[in-house]
Amino acid sequence: MLFFVVLFCMVAFVAVAEGDSLAQTLNPRRIHRLGFLSLAAALGLGHALIHGKIRIRANDPAFIIAGAFGLWAFATAFWSPSPTFSALKALEFMLVVVTFGAIVASVNRSAISAQKLAAVLAAASTTVVVLYLFLNLAEFGTLFRFVESHDRGPRFTLLYAHPLQSADVISLAVIAVAVLRGSLSWRLPLLAVLIVLVALTRSIGPGLGLATALLTIIWLNLGTTSRVAAILIFALAAILGLFFIDLIRSDLQITPDIMETLTTINGRIPLWKYALELAWEKPLAGHGFYAARFLLFDRFSWAGTAHNAFVEVLLTTGGVGLILLIAFISYVAVRALRLKNSMLIGITIYSLTHALTDYIIFSPDIIMATLLLGILVANRERENGAGVKGVQVICVVPDTANTATQTRSERRFQQ
Repeated sequence: MLFFVVLFCMVAFVAVAEGDSLAQTLNPRRIHRLGFLSLAAALGLGHALIHGKIRIRANDPAFIIAGAFGLWAFATAFWSPSPTFSALKALEFMLVVVTFGAIVASVNRSAISAQKLAAVLAAASTTVVVLYLFLNLAEFGTLFRFVESHDRGPRFTLLYAHPLQSADVISLAVIAVAVLRGSLSWRLPLLAVLIVLVALTRSIGPGLGLATALLTIIWLNLGTTSRVAAILIFALAAILGLFFIDLIRSDLQITPDIMETLTTINGRIPLWKYALELAWEKPLAGHGFYAARFLLFDRFSWAGTAHNAFVEVLLTTGGVGLILLIAFISYVAVRALRLKNSMLIGITIYSLTHALTDYIIFSPDIIMATLLLGILVANRERENGAGVKGVQVICVVPDTANTATQTRSERRFQQ
């Protein structure tokens, strides 16, 4: 059940139709997204109703903080330049929060272990990648579809998804497969293929995020799990080599355009400065959830968001939203380190690194969905583990001499 819920959420965020993903109306892409998110929510909640009652982890700090932000996002729609658009994006975000808040508590009444979560994410994300490769073949006549960019040449993408979204889904598969326990005979080739696909997207944020996540996992597991470390070292070397292959070409010419791209992080630094100037106009309440596109397009035609999670949240939801974002990130990071959960640590490091260049946290996106799922599962696993550790086992040795005079209830108690 968890596999299908995660699968539907991933499919929801990988577009199957052309169109503007930031459109203000119910265009085919938004209908596709809301449809699959609603399907995932209905599947999880329906399963809970069949097996008892709906359980939502309403007492979990991660759920409380994310839910509070979702409600605040709805509230900011009242003063947004496009209230309908902001409300629709807030609805998408709350669907993600409620779906995983319910699925973790209801689908498996015991603990969903970290290894089980890694297996589910690996299976779901790999399934999505394979499915969309065949959709590429059916739609464009080739497994590997490339779209042209003005600064990085052709970039691989899954059907009509943005290369960044494609890189996110594939990177999640890399992290999940890397932390799995299993034979190298299938994990190593799968990792190699997935990493090549990430490199072909030519996405800076996901590439750096994945490299940082893999380095962190290596550091945590090098002394205890040498086989996993060997896989991750291979993965890291492959992604660095493939991702920066253009930088080591002998015929590469460092033009002024390339220098400007490097020094401004592909134009993001001027964008952040302008976004912060706008944010100070409404520092407390912000301009409205996902209102950045209406504020930035007049100067940056390519910027649908502020391309930084912290700047975006401050601009759109103000200081209130920024406080909730910092609280959520701090809580998740501390819990990941304390629980020593490699799956959650990998997702957290990837998310934080990528969030510096793109808006992926506190956004209706597959990364936010996976991050929330990871922390909810880790907390539930910890609760069940703590309960087991607190049990004191007492061995009762029966008195064989008096066995004959014992009652049936006494013998049953000793057993």
